[in-house]
Amino acid sequence: MNELLGLAAALGTKGHAGAKHIDRTILKAVEHKEIDLPTDIISGDGSLDLYDNVQSYFEVQYKRKTRRFVLRNNGWIGHIPLNDRYMLEIDARVPIQNLERIIERAPIGNLTLFSDHTHTYLAVEDRPRSLFDVLADRFLFALDEVRSGGLLKEYVRLTKSGSAPAGRLDAFRSAVRTNATGVPLAVYSSFERTIDIAPNRLLRTAIERMIMFYIASDGSSSDARLSRLLEAFRHFEGVGPATSGEITAEAIARYARFLPEHRTAYFDALRFAGYILAEQGMAIRGSGGLVIAPAAVIDFAAIFESYARGVLAQKYDGGDIEVLDGNIGGSGGAKDSLFTELFVGTKNADVKPDIVLRSNNKHKFIIDVKYKPPQTLPDRGDTEQLMCYAARYGCEKVMVLYPSFPQGYDVPVERVGNIGSVQVYRGVLNLGAENLDLTETVLANAVLAALAD
Repeated sequence: MNELLGLAAALGTKGHAGAKHIDRTILKAVEHKEIDLPTDIISGDGSLDLYDNVQSYFEVQYKRKTRRFVLRNNGWIGHIPLNDRYMLEIDARVPIQNLERIIERAPIGNLTLFSDHTHTYLAVEDRPRSLFDVLADRFLFALDEVRSGGLLKEYVRLTKSGSAPAGRLDAFRSAVRTNATGVPLAVYSSFERTIDIAPNRLLRTAIERMIMFYIASDGSSSDARLSRLLEAFRHFEGVGPATSGEITAEAIARYARFLPEHRTAYFDALRFAGYILAEQGMAIRGSGGLVIAPAAVIDFAAIFESYARGVLAQKYDGGDIEVLDGNIGGSGGAKDSLFTELFVGTKNADVKPDIVLRSNNKHKFIIDVKYKPPQTLPDRGDTEQLMCYAARYGCEKVMVLYPSFPQGYDVPVERVGNIGSVQVYRGVLNLGAENLDLTETVLANAVLAALAD
């Protein structure tokens, strides 16, 4: 990590990304909590000096009693540029050792990029896929710029042997070679321009690492990036692999100091190559690192839902319980129309339960995932939503799943009551647990016990 920070200092404001980056004052916040709004964001006419395209990600409220403006975020985590002076950094209440793991395990598309505003990302050992895709895309963009400007070349001394010497003759080695072979041979050297130089070898090696990563990944987005990486690799034909000493942060910093200033794309490519070759990912929290990329936020409520569904799908894999996603229809999905018969109007509404457990073609358990502070008894609105699902799917077991335990409780799945023939449960997948593996297993087993009850 320290080596990457040293590389960040060496690169400084060089390259397109560095030149356009704005260092903003960081306002630290925690999801669903308020912070005071800086007074200089409020203009003299009472308007707010905020970017127009970011205001849907938080709320600004006036507290009459204390006569102050506060900012409250809407469940997003990450970095939101407020204006040219301030960046909002929203942290999750999940412990840092769990956050990146949860993001990594949740197959999500809920990452929002503010493409016109950049952030400096710290490195982490985990590689959450959504953020690693951002790193890959920025690296590919920098490689496109490198290719359009032509690969960097340097004059290097090359030594050759033959009967038609050119350049500087090495008389001693020529005599030795001639004596050994019995054929007149000259050993000579000359300076030639070549693309087989250390910075290019480093970029080639970084491309290879990315190719291996996406070969091991699934999905259409992996295929698209893999295709672009293979095309970039072909452009480095004639460039050899880097040695271990050529891919260190110290070596990259040295290249940055001696690169021509007008080769701006190389500076950007070196930033991303440094992360890739150090086998690091980008952290969703914190700032001040090497990589300069678009500021990003993640809808952690969607992350929690996806993570919970993935946990149960993994635990029940190979068994007779199917874990269905109510956000989609078709195979693996459970989305359906609200009305089985519609007599008024022409458009039927959808019902989209978060998780549906099915066995023997029967819906056995419907789970509504709520990323909010837990309650002993679920909200009236949440309960009514579950009862609607129960009626539509003919299911007699429903549950609200929270990310933490209500105060004084530690039972992962507990029945809170019955509504007619429908059993209502409260469940917890504790994101703050020291051992997430154990927590996942305990929840999956507790759900199975409730199914059998």
